Amino acid sequence: MNKPELNIIHTQIDRIGELADQIFKARNLYGKDYDLIIRHWPINEKVNKAVFKIMTRGISAKTFYKNKEIKALNAAVKRWPEVAKEFVAWSKNNIPWYMPIFSEKEIEQGEQLRRDFGIPGNAKIVVLHVREPGYLPELKYHRHRDANIETYKPAVKYLTDNGYYVVRIGDSSMKPIHWRNVVDTTRHDAYQQILEPYFIYQANLYLGMSSGPNALAVAFCTPQVLSHVIYGESDSLYRWPHDIRLFKKTKKDGRILTQQEIDNSDIYTFTRAEEFENAGVELIDNTSDEILDAVKKSCRKFKRRS
Repeated sequence: MNKPELNIIHTQIDRIGELADQIFKARNLYGKDYDLIIRHWPINEKVNKAVFKIMTRGISAKTFYKNKEIKALNAAVKRWPEVAKEFVAWSKNNIPWYMPIFSEKEIEQGEQLRRDFGIPGNAKIVVLHVREPGYLPELKYHRHRDANIETYKPAVKYLTDNGYYVVRIGDSSMKPIHWRNVVDTTRHDAYQQILEPYFIYQANLYLGMSSGPNALAVAFCTPQVLSHVIYGESDSLYRWPHDIRLFKKTKKDGRILTQQEIDNSDIYTFTRAEEFENAGVELIDNTSDEILDAVKKSCRKFKRRS
């Protein structure tokens, strides 16, 4: 029996996080009951085509150019705000079942990158991503989400001292780092778009924050240590039982607010920098010690993924 058609409207395929997150959630919500079609804006040079191929493998993906094309569809349509809201409710009582699949060629490309980076085939890997202000600087309302890569240095040293290779991902606007057993791919000549999905899939741990690429860690069920998380975005981030989250401290009127105070105020809903500023709220970043302790806890809890 043919399944009914359901069109998922995706207008942010040029953002790696939105690209992965929206399709992951839609496939988990509707993939068993509907014939899904991802209707997306045209693919341009900003789109990670490797992620696009992996996330849409096994379903249809079709380009649209004008909104009137969507209105003319003779089938059910879901847009992102509705999908996101339904996933939050669904995930309270359900566990995601869909996981993206790599082709043999994509695995081969990833293994070649591993060799190019000098990472042994049996090495334990950690992916590091720390959001910095150089990426999309026009999005000033997200400036409270940026962090300092140096804050992660003690945790990275702990990992490399314990035999891990760390693969730092991001873009060329980021501050370069030259740390032992850390491959900074942000300016690496060998870069290919398969890098992010391949290494996040292969990683024993994803270390970073709730920004862009961590949506792939969710999709691949890769253990995460996320720091600098704000309460307003926590509901939209799916959390596997093995994930560790460190929330920023919230300071107002000279003191740190309790969790109960945040839950019972508008602060819990804030996601934009100006919302915190207008309310007189200061967000305090996690410390190096907090991040290090969380990484130690994760390493004690988990063995290498097979």
